[in-house]
Amino acid sequence: MVYAPDRKSGHPGSLPGFSTLKTAGCPNGKGFLCKRKLYKFEPCTGLKNFPWCNGSTPGFDPGNCGSNPCGKTRLANKGWAINKNNRMDKKRILIVGLEEPEVQVIKQTLGFGFLVVHYDVLPTVQLVEGDLFIESPTVPGKFLLVDKVIFHGIFKDDVDFITLLALWNGSCLPNAIGMMDLRQRIPGLARALQVSRFSGIKRGMVIGTQEYSSSAEVVAKWGVWHCGEDKAKFSGAWQSTETSVIEEFIDGEAVRIMMVGDRHWQIKLTGDTWLKSIHNEGSAEMAVDNELLEDARKIARHFKLETIGIDYMVGTNGERYMLEVNHIPNVTVFPFINKAFMEFAVDWANK
Repeated sequence: MVYAPDRKSGHPGSLPGFSTLKTAGCPNGKGFLCKRKLYKFEPCTGLKNFPWCNGSTPGFDPGNCGSNPCGKTRLANKGWAINKNNRMDKKRILIVGLEEPEVQVIKQTLGFGFLVVHYDVLPTVQLVEGDLFIESPTVPGKFLLVDKVIFHGIFKDDVDFITLLALWNGSCLPNAIGMMDLRQRIPGLARALQVSRFSGIKRGMVIGTQEYSSSAEVVAKWGVWHCGEDKAKFSGAWQSTETSVIEEFIDGEAVRIMMVGDRHWQIKLTGDTWLKSIHNEGSAEMAVDNELLEDARKIARHFKLETIGIDYMVGTNGERYMLEVNHIPNVTVFPFINKAFMEFAVDWANK
């Protein structure tokens, strides 16, 4: 049970999670937790009436624990919790979207100071009074407190999930606000064009189903995916099936500036048709255009993204045009980028 200077909190000695060590200094945070699970003070409302367990008590949060999942009190200092043996518990990292081999590399490199929960699909999460909880992958209905999130995937209905991460405002790789701003193709493009130096293409747009006519060759892009899909090249009349952005077709070389932390690369994007992709076997690293790199850095800083892939066209006339910002760029095609991403993710988790 947990003791205070003059009275007990009312817990039976068998209550799991609390030390039976008598403490004369509850205000100094000496009511140690025995396990990672955080158990409810009984009665919960009585907690606020104990002067030795007020907001200044290190380790414990006397907030409304009745609204917390399972009625658990929260630790004020998220992450490492103090147990009855005066040892630190592990931080829990949620990884969403990475492949299992990559997750195993991160697990092995991080070592024993972390608990890693991995989902290759969007998991069930709850945001409660500023704390992020993830449903256990092994025990349905059980929710686990999360300290950090590594998110690397594009899912059909992930906008709400990313928005929840942004509201959480916790440690997230990449930055959740930046992901939210860029997740949807057309709104994200509009935001990025306000930052890029290379925004010279005059674009059109149709909402819903409309007919669009152009005397020049143009490209229509629609949908929310950033996977080189949902595009059409045309001249003359064209019928949209959903909201689309229309831009001039640029004849030239497609490139991507890829950034992971302080490291960067320029990738030539190739394809068997007018569509170019990082996945085509002809795509390869090339010399970096310093002006494109500086533009990419400016965009990355603006959206506070640690990892980013920005696609440009370099026209046959030498002009450069920013086409798209990938908030979750591919990091698996090129081994050197994959290695850099794994190292960066581990360093980020350890901070």
